[in-house]
Amino acid sequence: MTLKEQISWCKSQIKAGYHVEVIRSILHRLQAVENKEPPHPFHNQAIAAYKEFLMSYKLPAVIDIRQGKALKELLPKLQGLTATKSPEGAFNALVFIFTNWNRLNDYHQKKKTLLHINQNLVELLDQIRNGANKQQSNVNEAEQLANEIAAKYKTGT
Repeated sequence: MTLKEQISWCKSQIKAGYHVEVIRSILHRLQAVENKEPPHPFHNQAIAAYKEFLMSYKLPAVIDIRQGKALKELLPKLQGLTATKSPEGAFNALVFIFTNWNRLNDYHQKKKTLLHINQNLVELLDQIRNGANKQQSNVNEAEQLANEIAAKYKTGT
């Protein structure tokens, strides 16, 4: 019996008055299963990539309900941000984040949960693309200026 046939059978049994409370309970569960949205096509690969990411930092690969929910929300967000808007693009974007984790500032580097990644996605992508933060870019500019001044005085010009 397909899911739709099971739901139809339950409705007919309720109309006939057979074990109404029990069948309503079964019907409710079947309808919940019917309405449940399917997981992202790359969900399992994303879980594997996340576990590998954690293991690269010698952390235990612990994924609880909150992490799973965060990943479920994160993949469609990433899919919308990619040029191809494809499920594979979302997975590749997640791997890109994991691969470039070292480009983030210390605060974000310490928080390696999917929940944190999901909640701070825009900031993380910005830091990966443009460098850790403005303070770091100011430090880089100051170092560059100091090097130019030092070079100027070394040559005497």
